[in-house]
Amino acid sequence: MADTKISALPTDTVPASGDLFPFVDISATRTEVVTYANLLAGGSSSFAPLTRTVTALTPTTSSVALDLSTLHGTIRTHAITGNITYTTSNLAAGREVTIIITCDATLRTFTFPAGWVFVGAKPTGIAISKVAVLTLTATSTTDASVIAAYAVQT
Repeated sequence: MADTKISALPTDTVPASGDLFPFVDISATRTEVVTYANLLAGGSSSFAPLTRTVTALTPTTSSVALDLSTLHGTIRTHAITGNITYTTSNLAAGREVTIIITCDATLRTFTFPAGWVFVGAKPTGIAISKVAVLTLTATSTTDASVIAAYAVQT
């Protein structure tokens, strides 16, 4: 059986030598066409393109309000240039968002709602010039229902 390839790389992007995240454009909103393989009964496969928009969060300093009624199911980028306090609103079971965070040339600190439950250690900040992924999933309508997963570039 041949390998199935899933492609999410913009065709107009060329990675820089040694760039760990060459296809993460944190500067602007962009639309990507992603092809997913769907296995059908009988072992055949089909490919269906899916278009998604990756949008930058603002502001890049201070407080960032995450409205899960509008952010649900999206991927957001957040290029931070200051310490960040995240808050949430319009939580409901099943709403989720993924945020790709990039830090500038200064160590930055995070403040999260007290109720969020982190899978693994709760981060206090992000180191200079690192990239991290924060995924939030609400299981109910309160901050205590938010499951947060965080991973940062080593």
